[in-house]
Amino acid sequence: MDQKVWLPRKHYFEVNDQSWFPQTLREKVQDYLTLGWVNRLPIIQSTSPAALVSRVLSTVLGPRVSDYVYFDFASGAGGPTPYIEQHLNKELHEEGKEDVKFVLTDISPHVSAWDAIAKKSKNISYIGQSVDATNAPSAETLLRDVPGVEDKKIMRLFSLAFHHFDDDLAAKVLENTIETSDGFW
Repeated sequence: MDQKVWLPRKHYFEVNDQSWFPQTLREKVQDYLTLGWVNRLPIIQSTSPAALVSRVLSTVLGPRVSDYVYFDFASGAGGPTPYIEQHLNKELHEEGKEDVKFVLTDISPHVSAWDAIAKKSKNISYIGQSVDATNAPSAETLLRDVPGVEDKKIMRLFSLAFHHFDDDLAAKVLENTIETSDGFW
């Protein structure tokens, strides 16, 4: 049976994704995009998108939310990850549950921003080298430098980043996710 796709997947062009785009300007664009995640639009939004993601993660995964280490692929300048971590771990702490860890990665790492983020939270770390979402390292490699994550699974996050990939690249990302991760968000 043929099914019609009413809303086909969109691949948006962003000038800051181009290899020739200066890294300094790329980092400024990433910083700006982060603002959209952590602030809410009055009247339109009752909460920030980052707080909403935290709530959805907690609701959907329930007691399994602590089974994972959350690897943010295509982190940019950190995006909503520090805020998702803050909201989610606050909720877990209030329930007497263990904190969850988050790891920032990107094909063009924004190490200066990530270092500042990691200094503010014991639950956030980063991989300072380029990480290609189509060819990510094994779970053992990814988890190697993250303290206190024995027997944890890997959940990949793409926070407003999946549109960066055209269809062929998106298929490769999903294939690699299936091979190297336990979940995709």
